[in-house]
Amino acid sequence: MLNFTFKSFFAFRFIVLALLLPLHTVCSQTGAWISQTISQNMSGTWHYGCGETVAALTRQYSRYIYFFDINSSQWSVVDFGSTQTVRNLAVKGNTAIAYTDSLIVGYSGITSQWDTVYYRGAPLDPDPSWSGNPSWGSGENLAWFVTDSVAYIFDSGLGHWQAFAYSIPFTYQSNFGRFWSRGDYAAIILFDSGLNIYYNLAYSLNTHNFNELPDGGYYQDPDWKLDHGFVGHWDNGSIYKIISYCANGNTFSTITLTTAPSMPTQWLDPDNIIERTVFAFSYSEEISHPIYRLHSLGFDTRMGVWTEETWDYNVADWDFHRWECGGGVAMRTIEEHTTGIYTYLVFSGLSGSFSRYTPGIRWDGVLQGRFLGGTVVTDYDTSAIWFHSVESGATYLYPYLDEDVRNSILSEDFVWVNNSIDDHPDSIHAIYFNESQNTVHDLRIPNIRGDHRSTPYLIAFSTYGSNNEVFFYSGIMNNFSMVNFPSPVQPSQINAEGELAAVKTSDYLTIYDAATNSVHTESYSYYLGPSLGAHVAVIRKGDDIFQAYSTMTHQWYEFTIPDGFSSWAASNYLGRCESLVGNDEFYAFNGFNGNLVMLQAAGNPVSGVNTKMGAKTILVVRDSVIYAFDPGAVTKIQPKGGPEVSRQFLLHQNYPNPFNPETTIRFDIPLLGGVRAGLVTLKIYDILGREVKTLLNEPKPAGSYTVHWDSTNDTGQAVASGVYLYQIKAGEYVQTRKMVLMR
Repeated sequence: MLNFTFKSFFAFRFIVLALLLPLHTVCSQTGAWISQTISQNMSGTWHYGCGETVAALTRQYSRYIYFFDINSSQWSVVDFGSTQTVRNLAVKGNTAIAYTDSLIVGYSGITSQWDTVYYRGAPLDPDPSWSGNPSWGSGENLAWFVTDSVAYIFDSGLGHWQAFAYSIPFTYQSNFGRFWSRGDYAAIILFDSGLNIYYNLAYSLNTHNFNELPDGGYYQDPDWKLDHGFVGHWDNGSIYKIISYCANGNTFSTITLTTAPSMPTQWLDPDNIIERTVFAFSYSEEISHPIYRLHSLGFDTRMGVWTEETWDYNVADWDFHRWECGGGVAMRTIEEHTTGIYTYLVFSGLSGSFSRYTPGIRWDGVLQGRFLGGTVVTDYDTSAIWFHSVESGATYLYPYLDEDVRNSILSEDFVWVNNSIDDHPDSIHAIYFNESQNTVHDLRIPNIRGDHRSTPYLIAFSTYGSNNEVFFYSGIMNNFSMVNFPSPVQPSQINAEGELAAVKTSDYLTIYDAATNSVHTESYSYYLGPSLGAHVAVIRKGDDIFQAYSTMTHQWYEFTIPDGFSSWAASNYLGRCESLVGNDEFYAFNGFNGNLVMLQAAGNPVSGVNTKMGAKTILVVRDSVIYAFDPGAVTKIQPKGGPEVSRQFLLHQNYPNPFNPETTIRFDIPLLGGVRAGLVTLKIYDILGREVKTLLNEPKPAGSYTVHWDSTNDTGQAVASGVYLYQIKAGEYVQTRKMVLMR
């Protein structure tokens, strides 16, 4: 196939210019709204949206498209030179895409660049009737646009379009295509189910290139669309193929079998898992009846290779359950017929290896409860619970008597089990394992009232206790808080998102911060809300009091809106509300520093066009001007004659991650009363908390810094693959993050 790239065009029929026009900014030291005047010659449907860092707007008939990103803190205007029919626009994460009858436009919030090309062929399936999967769209970092002959990918890491000419040996029928992007890859599956032909094409953000598999497969379950890659299946009744794709190396691999494989199920709560990277399956071959050989194969999208484990067994002695896949772990339960004892075959995506465990759990006539989290697994019978971590290798068997497991809650790196107690029906015996500390704890709490609420970082549930307790557990801190209420709290009154949980009753509002295991409670005669994001909660108290909480600052804020406000919402890092009077006052709450920034909007509201929120920006649309909120303009200042300095401590996620053998760690030290030096330490630890290397231990003035780690220890020796922690300390500030080394 021909692999080619279209460059941005500059003329023949149109001229496209990026205009960085003079910006009118409504701001103070607490924030900035960035404005952009828009053309009055646009008409038709409004197309607009917000991603994490990018906002975009145009209309159906327009000469212009307007893009904003918080990294450049400015609007860019793409001018086609004449009016075009803009068919649609999508924004997600750091990427935006729009297309006309002849052009595609992409915008990157990473590079603050746009790129436009004439596309070849006709759009393949822009508006399918029932699949809900159009041949164009945007992911966090990659956008796609597929015609009947060329696949186009907008790569936000590069800031321009890439193109790949493809061909398929059948006539494409609408709805028989699957198109998606997830983090660092985009994928396309075109198929004719009658002919049993599946064409696979993928693009990797890591290699900035395409790869195709003409004899590909199809995912049997949407859960097979993993992070960093995907898995597919093909068979004709006698030949079976398992197809895998890894974005890190931009590689496809195919396993061909003549025996039908046993495929996995997803045995997890996807809302509690940060990443899903593992897939496993098995098949058996007869050696000499009754002896068979079990072939088990595991795949992790971060590594991109299949690992095989074999086991010879007597078919009369063993019963095999199905594989179950969690985030970075898979497990298959194998039962011995005579004793009912379980052996667990566990595949760790982190190490790419299989292990077997026989902790003593058995089939004893009661339904067991196998559950998988991100990197932890658990199972239980009527007398014990087994906990296991694939990251640390820690394994615990916790015995109990006269109890029944009521439910299990698994998250990214912790497990919580609630046991009902036969002699104490008013109580629950809670047993929990936290991987980050390799500890098992238990406690007695009042009986639980209905369902729980949980995220990768916390659990919240109400009880039947005499004090109407609501229980909160922080997986981050491996600690809990119990709050009493004057009246029973129903499960529907509890909400959770990211690091926050909230309880609302007729008289009280409680916000729980899992990052600090702290609780803030307010009493109200009248309030509405809250709206929760991953790090921000906003509440309306009375007619004119706007309240907010941020896990970035771990503080509670209260503001008076003079004319009152009618709507309020939270995204991951921001909050907003709109004035009741005049429809021209908008307020942005900046979760990074706790400030509220007012916008007095010019122009008139547009009927049917609502304010849009992204994780880190807000878009307000008027008939003659548009506004985007930039939190970065608030959290940075420019000391005279010095570098740009953050207003808060920040330890950023390392990049790349996973990595081999080097990675970069970035951190910000704030300016507090002047540019002062302070002692800063940055250290690497293994998953057991043992110090591996000191990267930094010296005074540093306020500013932004990058440090490189070459995956060696303090003696210069290379360390093994695995999960490592990096921790910064500066005065009272301490923050820790995870990273993955894969050799």
